[in-house]
Amino acid sequence: MKIPDKEFYAEFNEMIIDIGSRMFDLQILQGKYITDLLSSLSADHMELDMNIPLYNGDSYSTVHLESIYYDNEDDMVKVAIAGKKEMILLWSDIDVASQNEILQTVHFNCMSEKSFNDLNDGEKRYYV
Repeated sequence: MKIPDKEFYAEFNEMIIDIGSRMFDLQILQGKYITDLLSSLSADHMELDMNIPLYNGDSYSTVHLESIYYDNEDDMVKVAIAGKKEMILLWSDIDVASQNEILQTVHFNCMSEKSFNDLNDGEKRYYV
């Protein structure tokens, strides 16, 4: 078996650093988007009905999300887990793929609400 030279590994080291940097940028962008969107809503929270994986240190489990809201006092996005009133997840505790699923769901709900309001002569229901 031929052992690759240092240049071979250097290329992969650069690639993994680039991936990590882009993942960090994505997390920052998603955090800004969800914070700005939630803080601009007329309701104090948005209901969710979805499951995400959550890593608890040893293994993954699935949690059912109940709602998401922006906490003005703490300046944080928080997510409530269904059936566990005492358990609140911070946005930063959720992995980037699950953040994206939540973000897409919230975005879709807001756009659906806007379309509904536009079709009903501007009669607003919940969010926008």
